[in-house]
Amino acid sequence: MEMEIREPKNQSEREAIYQLRYRVYVEEKNYPQPFADHKQKRIEEPFDSCSTTIGAFIGNICVGTMRTVPTSKVAIPNRELFPIEDCERMGKGSVVLGTKLIVEPAYRGTYIGIALMKESFRLALEAGVGYCVLEAYDELIPLYERMGFVKRGEKIKEPLFGDVTMMVLDCRDLAHLEKMRSPFTSVLKNYLEKQVAA
Repeated sequence: MEMEIREPKNQSEREAIYQLRYRVYVEEKNYPQPFADHKQKRIEEPFDSCSTTIGAFIGNICVGTMRTVPTSKVAIPNRELFPIEDCERMGKGSVVLGTKLIVEPAYRGTYIGIALMKESFRLALEAGVGYCVLEAYDELIPLYERMGFVKRGEKIKEPLFGDVTMMVLDCRDLAHLEKMRSPFTSVLKNYLEKQVAA
């Protein structure tokens, strides 16, 4: 069955995303999750109502997900740890926080993670986003650098997830994306071509 990378169509698909979060964050990785519902085995957060969440669906089964949170619409916990204000001062568009990038264990090492990031990037461009900020563990930094993210500052201790490095993506910096041979390059080029043609 063909895989689809898209926003959930209904509550059942949203529930599949929340349950995937629980399986990976709680059952597999044992991360502290303040909004985990251990009875229903799901994680739904207040951010979800105003964020863009996508999933990788095979039929009605969710095998991957990612969320982008608009920093202007929510009170980001520990906001001072993130380079949000620096990005806002650049005046290139709004800022989102990239979070909840999750792939089911059986599908790791495939294209799904990058496909989720590309679709989130496309939707962010269409929403006028200029920068994406995220937290990265050491083992994921090379992947994010290849995508075009740049490390910002030294490693910090994040209250929930421990030692992480803040990384920033300038969503409109085509030259940098081309230099890094980022999978985002074709997405940005398509977006810019549509803007010219409009």
